Amino acid sequence: MPGRMQGAASCACGGGCQRCQSASPSTLPITQNGGPVIAREPKSGAPTEKDHRDAVKAAIANFTNAASTIGSAQAKVNAASFETSINSWYAKVTDTQQLIKDKLSDDVLLDRDLQASYISAIRALMPKAATALSTTEDALYGVNSARIPLWAWQSEHRLETNISTPLDQGQPVDPLSGDAGFSTASGANVKILGDMVDPSVSTPVTRLLFPVDIPFTTVIAGKSETIDDFTAPANLATIQTAYPPGMPGSTTSGYGRGTTAEDIAGGKANPQSTTLRWHEGNHGLDYVAYLKAHPLPTFNGTKGMTRKKFTDEIATYKVAVKAYAASAEKASNKLTHCVGTTIDTYNQANPVPGTKVKLECTP
Repeated sequence: MPGRMQGAASCACGGGCQRCQSASPSTLPITQNGGPVIAREPKSGAPTEKDHRDAVKAAIANFTNAASTIGSAQAKVNAASFETSINSWYAKVTDTQQLIKDKLSDDVLLDRDLQASYISAIRALMPKAATALSTTEDALYGVNSARIPLWAWQSEHRLETNISTPLDQGQPVDPLSGDAGFSTASGANVKILGDMVDPSVSTPVTRLLFPVDIPFTTVIAGKSETIDDFTAPANLATIQTAYPPGMPGSTTSGYGRGTTAEDIAGGKANPQSTTLRWHEGNHGLDYVAYLKAHPLPTFNGTKGMTRKKFTDEIATYKVAVKAYAASAEKASNKLTHCVGTTIDTYNQANPVPGTKVKLECTP
């Protein structure tokens, strides 16, 4: 999918930007229907390591307190308080993690405590918000995934350098190929390959591919030709994102994911939330979810079949695989193209001369 501009770089905490200054203990905005925050007199001179560590501890305490407050029986959540909380929390945890990395030697234990406190807060918020907004927790996490750290999703995820699709924390990466893989409950093997640059595409694309070749040999006895041996198609699905030359994943998304109100809000704390890489990564996540929910088509050819019957089974299998891939793509496009600034709106505003816009986001 096309984009329009490069994403801005995030600020490094410990500097002079507004969000970095908010990481100090004097201005912690993480409140849930609470009273005003009391400001202290700013300290003179450059912040010390102790100042940075105190700022992190204060953020941890705020998340812990928010979890306790929201988790109480009497606490109420509405649309406005949900927006305030999820946005301020994402900005706070993003900046505080950067502070730990830049000023506290990437202190693993401190970062672990920060993550645990944030997770306790978001886990308290989401069920009450789902009830207030008349939706499900699953749907709420999905819509707001760009303003919740990957490690705090319902299933912990992470990003690898050369793979746009976020990976489940348990999915290993091959140290030689750089590819990831896992198996579904139905027995399908899924490979997520590293991103590639493809000169044949003009917009980024995340592909879902299946092997369909079925080589075979026959034996002829009299007037009958039957299957002697064959290689069954691998029960395999491959996911890979390709970018056109000169259009990196950091380019701003032009439509769909990356342009929703939630993605844009997340982008204020982490510009990654509005990029093509985020958009294409959502396609990858859509395909992973589809593969887990829908078993792959099966090939029903057998040894001893007549050649005619066997080749008919090959044709039937290829049709089934094509239909499966089309269904998975349609499901992904609905989730990733038909939200925010939809692909239809984008294409109508940016027509290609000589072509007709094909509407995708129809009921």
